[in-house]
Amino acid sequence: MIKKIKLYNILFVAICSLALIITLVPLIWILAEVIANGISAISFSLLTNLPAPPGIPGGGIGNYIQGTIILSAVASLIGFPVGLLMGIFISEYREHKFAPVVRFFVDVFAEFPAIVIGIFVYVIIVRGDIFKLFGINALCLGSICIGPTGFSAIAGSISLALLMIPIVTKSVEEALNLVPTSIKEAALAMGMPRWRMVLTISLSYARGGLILSYILALSRIAGEAAPLLLTVLGSFYWFTSFYDRIGALPLAIFTYGLSPYEDYRAQAWAASLLLILVVLILNIALRILIERRMIR
Repeated sequence: MIKKIKLYNILFVAICSLALIITLVPLIWILAEVIANGISAISFSLLTNLPAPPGIPGGGIGNYIQGTIILSAVASLIGFPVGLLMGIFISEYREHKFAPVVRFFVDVFAEFPAIVIGIFVYVIIVRGDIFKLFGINALCLGSICIGPTGFSAIAGSISLALLMIPIVTKSVEEALNLVPTSIKEAALAMGMPRWRMVLTISLSYARGGLILSYILALSRIAGEAAPLLLTVLGSFYWFTSFYDRIGALPLAIFTYGLSPYEDYRAQAWAASLLLILVVLILNIALRILIERRMIR
């Protein structure tokens, strides 16, 4: 019997090891290919200059880097607070009658392909069909008007925020579920209001998981090209306004990768390597902080 158990254990470990190797081989292959093709194209001028006209060597992807930073920052300002509040609601107020409904829609929304989110934002915000449905061109409150944005940075940021919300919500819920119930009950037994217990006890205890949820969501949206093709469309110039077109690294990778010009294809490899490095550095930094217990 003991020999049989040992045999099963060895077999299970062997299967898991084989699965790990099968998973790692394509990842390492992709990483090696990106490094081999992209490292030679990376330079200071590439990171700071505007793109050169097609067919002319040189130029850079500075505007695409700037656009990615702006889109990710605005999407984070919109998506992370919403996802955080929704995660708190379905975790800490799970007995509320709307909690199962919110959880259901979050689960469904998390499975939506990015292109579907892009189409939704394109129809509602870029074209403004929601306004046409009610027979108005724009909704104005004093001097502030909301209407069709056209291809713009704000539309792209909203599409990325919609992708971020379900990731943050589910991750925050899981992080808060790991907070010991005894700690919460002790705080409530001492007369602490529930909202204050959530803010001072639950969020503080789960702050490592909250930061992890943001890093996961940021890693997802940083490389998304599909929704940006339908909401931003791209630009060869520096950022000018949230209601103008803007560049982004995923768009540069998509357009330059299909280009017949060798210089553009080299820049597409460099942009891919840059995205991978940024995501890798963020995840490694988070892992170091957690292991050193600077965040818990």
